[in-house]
Amino acid sequence: MIWVEVLSRHRDVTARFRINARELSIGRSYDNDVILDDPYVAARHLKVFHDEAGQLVAEDLGSANGMYLDRSKNKLARVVVDGNVPIRVGHTLIRIRETSHAVESERLVTSASRFIQIAAAVGLGLTLLVLAAINVWFTQTSEPHLSDYLIPLLTLVGVGLIWIGLWSLLSRLFSGQSHFLRHVLIAEAVALATR
Repeated sequence: MIWVEVLSRHRDVTARFRINARELSIGRSYDNDVILDDPYVAARHLKVFHDEAGQLVAEDLGSANGMYLDRSKNKLARVVVDGNVPIRVGHTLIRIRETSHAVESERLVTSASRFIQIAAAVGLGLTLLVLAAINVWFTQTSEPHLSDYLIPLLTLVGVGLIWIGLWSLLSRLFSGQSHFLRHVLIAEAVALATR
C-alpha cells in the first residue's frame, strides 16, 4: 500500500490518498490514481512503483515541467522515494510514503506553559496600563478628567494591537503560524523597556 500526501507551501498535509496497489500514476487527468489540480502538472506526470530491489521509485513520464526534490533546482527523471523529502511537480508538493513508514513520536500537551504565557501577557499589559496612567497623572497640571486618562491608554492599546496584528499576519504568511501570544509578549516587553 502506498500513501501520497499533497502538502501546502508550509509543508502541512492538505490531502492524503491511500492507493492499494504496487504502482500508481499521478497527474492532472482523470485516469490517474492521484489527481492534482495544478495547471503546471502534466496529464500523466509521474509513475510511482517498486523497482527490482523493492525500493519505492518515482519516475517522471516525460512532462514539460519535470520533477524536483523539494527546493532543489535539479530536474530529475527518476528518484528513490525516502518518505521524508517532498517531491515538487508543477507548483505542487507531494510526499510519497509506504504504510511501514515510521511516524514521529507524539508531542506532549503543554498547557501549563500556555497558561504561564497568558498570565505573563496579562501581567505585562496591566503593568503598562498602570505606568501610562501614572505618567498622565504626574504630567497633569489641570483638573483631572476621565478622558485625560482614557485617550492615552486607548491609544497605547490600539497601536499595540495594530503592531501585534501586523506581525502575526506576517508570521502566518511566512511560517504558517501566527504566534499571536508570542507577539503580544514581545510588544509588551519592548514597550515596558522603552518607558
